[in-house]
Amino acid sequence: MPLVGAAGGGEFGVRGADCVRASDGSRGGILELHSGANPESVRDALLDWLAERATAMLEPRLSELAADLGVKYRHVHIRRQRTRWGSCSVRGAISLNFCLLFHRPAVVKYLLAHELAHLTHMNHTPRFWALVADYEPDWRALDRELLHGWQQVPAWIMLTLRNRAQARSAA
Repeated sequence: MPLVGAAGGGEFGVRGADCVRASDGSRGGILELHSGANPESVRDALLDWLAERATAMLEPRLSELAADLGVKYRHVHIRRQRTRWGSCSVRGAISLNFCLLFHRPAVVKYLLAHELAHLTHMNHTPRFWALVADYEPDWRALDRELLHGWQQVPAWIMLTLRNRAQARSAA
């Protein structure tokens, strides 16, 4: 089950003729959009809402896992990336893609463990993968699932991110 969406305890749908409602199933995790908004405004509001939900859901998971593993990161950024699920800088900053919300919790936990392992090994050497295996024994299957993970992300999000990247590169 993904972290958001109907399978993850949330809902997305139309309430009446003038209201679209999105919820992640948690208190305060509700967005309502009423008629009169143009499509671009609706997309922006949904993307902002998803980024806020990602921050609320992913930051505590990362913090808890880091404490369990005995590692410390400097800070976390939630980003709207088109090609990466996450990254870790040499300064200990971890970036996570807000689209992780559309993945099963086990896949998200693997990605978090992967990025936290980079705090010890800033590469993908056998020692890095051995550490990842210590953190998450089923990492190979979860990594394969993540490789195909963009299929879990709603198409409108991917299209919006791609269009915005093209607009930035053309400017």
